[in-house]
Amino acid sequence: MELAFQILIPVAVFVVLGALMSTMLAIASRAFAVKTDERVEAIAEFFRAQTAAASDMPDVMLLPRRSCAEMQRRRRAPPAKKRRRRSPL
Repeated sequence: MELAFQILIPVAVFVVLGALMSTMLAIASRAFAVKTDERVEAIAEFFRAQTAAASDMPDVMLLPRRSCAEMQRRRRAPPAKKRRRRSPL
């Protein structure tokens, strides 16, 4: 019986602490929430559309931002390897 209490009491303490900390975190996230500015999103969408229109892939506008960035990164050529210069001697 004593062994059961040695296990159950620490488990109960951690459960209570977890519940308390998660409640405090939820309250803090609501208290410190940052409101998004619609103008910033509109400007970002404008530049995204301009970039897609300038590229040779017009269907890029239909992709999510992360996919668009990944496609642009994949299209770039790999960097050229630097060649060592041989000494003239």
